[in-house]
Amino acid sequence: MERMALPKVDKLAEELSLIVSKKYVSTHLFERIKSSIDTFPYEVERESLPYAIVMPKSKHEISEILKYANRTKIPVFIRGSGTSFTGASRYRFP
Repeated sequence: MERMALPKVDKLAEELSLIVSKKYVSTHLFERIKSSIDTFPYEVERESLPYAIVMPKSKHEISEILKYANRTKIPVFIRGSGTSFTGASRYRFP
């Protein structure tokens, strides 16, 4: 899968902000790294970071995010607290 260009990532964040409040969508590098690793130390490659981090607060928001991702063919990775020692909470392209 080809990586999304930066202007498209900004548009993605803007569109996701229509579903959840803007404060619950982040494309900030630190947030993307933090949400890409678990407690097991790995090196993080910039190319494998998620495009954005979205923190929905309701079933309705989750549903709308998944509909949006399906419509736009953007992969979704569901993440919990990231406490796994097995690398299970690490994002990977399909």
